Amino acid sequence: MLPWSFSEEAAAEKHMAQLQHNMWLANAKSAVLSIITGGGKWVELTIHADPLYQHLLLTAEKKFWHCVQNGETPRLGSMTDFVAPMP
Repeated sequence: MLPWSFSEEAAAEKHMAQLQHNMWLANAKSAVLSIITGGGKWVELTIHADPLYQHLLLTAEKKFWHCVQNGETPRLGSMTDFVAPMP
């Protein structure tokens, strides 16, 4: 993202998997994404836990880890094959 085209929606989408994973680990109901844009603006986004997203994400992570442990090549595709987009 370039500073002059910063989008809160794009930032949330870019970090959603990491935020949802961390909220699942911490059993948190929400997380805060704090960003300082290239223009020096501070943006703080509150993201709420999504149990369905977390379930699908953990399922994809387990499938990937199974491939790592067994020396298999993971199926190529996008994360959207496993994770539903946020509304």
